[in-house]
Amino acid sequence: MHGENMIRLVPVHKVYRYVEVLYEILQERTNLPDVNISHGELPCFAEHRKFVMSEPYRCWYFGLLKDKTIVGTIYLTIANVIGINVIAEHRGKGYGKEMLGRLLAEHDPLPAVSGMRSGRFVANINPNNAVSIKLFTGAGARL
Repeated sequence: MHGENMIRLVPVHKVYRYVEVLYEILQERTNLPDVNISHGELPCFAEHRKFVMSEPYRCWYFGLLKDKTIVGTIYLTIANVIGINVIAEHRGKGYGKEMLGRLLAEHDPLPAVSGMRSGRFVANINPNNAVSIKLFTGAGARL
């Protein structure tokens, strides 16, 4: 049942209550010190809302199954950094690989700008996150 063509990437702002849904996902990530690299502690909801509303990423998607179940998020920054998170109950089903493949198929890296970005995609991964390292190296990334 799981596998290719199961996931749609939907811009986060097209999902009802997306700020709240993103906060729920962030709460889960904050409890995973070997996985999370972007937060030392959970921001309050007002700080989170301000961040989300600032449209911080070049693109930001929810990964949705055909029944509209959200399985995770993936984003791409103007610095060509890819960030991905699969919700705990949906891990190990190939959804991260599929979301990453869709993102790479739909977007090209922005051209290099000295001091701002390389002209290729990069991922900022916690070195203790073996699953994420495997996901990205399996997609051709180099450490």
